[in-house]
Amino acid sequence: MSAPTLAQNERAALADLFDTVGPTAPTLCEGWLTQDLCEHLVVRESDPLALPGIFVPALSGITRRRMARAAHRGSWTDLVDRFRRGPGRLSPLALSPVDAAVNGMEFFVHHEDVRRAGNDPLPPRLLRVADEQTLWTRVSLLSRIAFSRAPVGVVVENALDPEASVRVRTGDSIVTIAGKPSEIVLWLSGRRSVTEVEFIGEDDAIAQLQDHLS
Repeated sequence: MSAPTLAQNERAALADLFDTVGPTAPTLCEGWLTQDLCEHLVVRESDPLALPGIFVPALSGITRRRMARAAHRGSWTDLVDRFRRGPGRLSPLALSPVDAAVNGMEFFVHHEDVRRAGNDPLPPRLLRVADEQTLWTRVSLLSRIAFSRAPVGVVVENALDPEASVRVRTGDSIVTIAGKPSEIVLWLSGRRSVTEVEFIGEDDAIAQLQDHLS
């Protein structure tokens, strides 16, 4: 039997955390409590009519209404159990390779949205090596998009495997962003205040990059 994927691990762990903290716990998603986050996750993979509003702001009202409908279909426990079970078996997301590709990073980030929120945030976890490697594959793509117009050169360094580091932007001055793949994924996903990443380079170059990203 193959080892569980990052998506499978994070789904189970996040569902357990939802059970523990309840529907009114804070998250790092602005304006959302855990109820909102769980509704989002359930709707995202089970309601095709709500999907466009997740990506297109003009359609976000439809998504909000579908999320509210999901919330009214049962108790908090019912909602969490729907997330824990995942999509129906006829959904493409029920296929393990699709689930792994689509949900691994998504569930990891939202798991940390709950863990690291509030007045008493939890510290970073020690993930499996395989999970860090999975997240590193996403770092390469995300960082090329994030830094495509950066005013300086950018290298992203994998603190667990420095030889795997990648230069994502060329330039006369180079800034290296170093950290575990999991921390860099969170940083690239906008959770910058709660991540453990390091900027290495000349002060002026670091300031230029941070100004560009702000």
